Amino acid sequence: MLYYNRAFFLVVCMVGSLFYSCVTTDPLKRTVTIYPRIAPGEKIYVIRKPFGDEREITVDSAVIKESMAGVVLKLHSNEDRLYDITSTFNNYTVSIISDTTNTIVNVDYFKRSSDVSNSPATVSLLAFNSRQAYIARDITKCGHSLDSAYRANALDTLVSLKQKRMSLLYKYTMNSISYADTVKSGAAFMVAYNSVDFGKDYGKLHSFMQKAHRRFGHYRPFMALESKVQKYINIMTVEYNVGDVLPGLVLPDTLQKPLSTTDLCKGKVCLINLWSTWCPQCYPFIEQQRKAQALFSPAKFQMISVALDPDVNDWKAYVSVNKLYWHQVIDKDVWTGTSVYTFKADSIPYNFLLAPDGKIVAKGISPDSLIHTLKRYLK
Repeated sequence: MLYYNRAFFLVVCMVGSLFYSCVTTDPLKRTVTIYPRIAPGEKIYVIRKPFGDEREITVDSAVIKESMAGVVLKLHSNEDRLYDITSTFNNYTVSIISDTTNTIVNVDYFKRSSDVSNSPATVSLLAFNSRQAYIARDITKCGHSLDSAYRANALDTLVSLKQKRMSLLYKYTMNSISYADTVKSGAAFMVAYNSVDFGKDYGKLHSFMQKAHRRFGHYRPFMALESKVQKYINIMTVEYNVGDVLPGLVLPDTLQKPLSTTDLCKGKVCLINLWSTWCPQCYPFIEQQRKAQALFSPAKFQMISVALDPDVNDWKAYVSVNKLYWHQVIDKDVWTGTSVYTFKADSIPYNFLLAPDGKIVAKGISPDSLIHTLKRYLK
C-alpha cells in the first residue's frame, strides 16, 4: 500500500533582495525599510509567503530611483508574517519576518548579500536555518558516501554510514522540535514546523501542539494549522470498524455532477474504494472491480470509486480510456480533502463494504479476496 507520511525535510534559506516603495502613512500596517544597492530603474517587490492553504500575495512594489536610498514598503498586516523581498535585477531574495513595526534591510544585489536588523524573529530564524543547513549538508554527503559503499559492497562501511545518517537525521529533527517549541514568533514557528516530525508518536505531536497553542492560540495561521493537525491525529488514531455506520459525502463525478454516497448506497450492498491514477498499487483492485461489475446485479450491488487526484482532466482521461463504467467521483484536494477526513483514510488503496443499512461489513479488502467477500453478502 501507499501510505500517507508527512515528509518534513525542509531547510528554509533566508537570503537577500531589496526594494523601493511609497512611504506608508497607515499606522496599522507594519513596514520594511530597505537600503538597496541596485541599479536605478529596477523594480522591487514584497511578497507575503503563504502558510497552509493561503495564496502568495504581492503586497507592495516600487521602482528604485536611487541606489542606497532608503525606501519604505508597506506590509500586509500587523501580525507576524513571512515575506520575501525580490527584484527585477536578479533572483536574489531576502526573507524576513515582520515582528516589529519596521524591519530594516540592507541589501547588495551586486554582491548578493544582505543584513536584517530590528527583527529578532528574522535574526533567530536565520541562525536556526544556518545550523540546519550544515546538518543537511552532512546528511547529503553521507548519502553520497552510502551510494559509493553500496557500489563497492563495503558492508562494514555501510553499517557505519547508516548509523551516522540516522544520527544526523535525528539531530536535524530534534533541532526543529526544540526551536519550534521555544520560539516566540508565530511566523517563525510556522516555518520551523515544516521540519518537525514525531513519526507515529501522535501523543507527543498532540502535546507539542497544545504547548504551542499557549503561545500562538490567537495567531490565525496557527489556528488553521492546529485544526488540520488535530484532524490528522484523529485520522491516524481513530478508525471506523465493522459494525459502524460509514458517514456519507458528496463529490463531483466526471460530468461535475455532485453525487451523494449515501443516496447511491441506500438499500444496496455498496463498495466504496479510495484510489488514485498515480497509485500503481490501486490497479489490481480496479481489475477485480471490473469482474464484480460483470458478476453482480446493479439492483442489489453498487460500486463507487473515490479518486484522490489533483488533476481532474488526467482523472477523466484515465476513467475514459480504461472504461471504468461504474460511479466515479473525485476529491482533487487529495490528502487534505473531504474524503480523507470523512472516511479517516491514511493510505490508498482502501475500501469499505457496506450493508444495505449503511453499516460496515468489511474493510481493507484485498484484490484477490474481493469476489469471494462480495459473494458472502450477495447470495
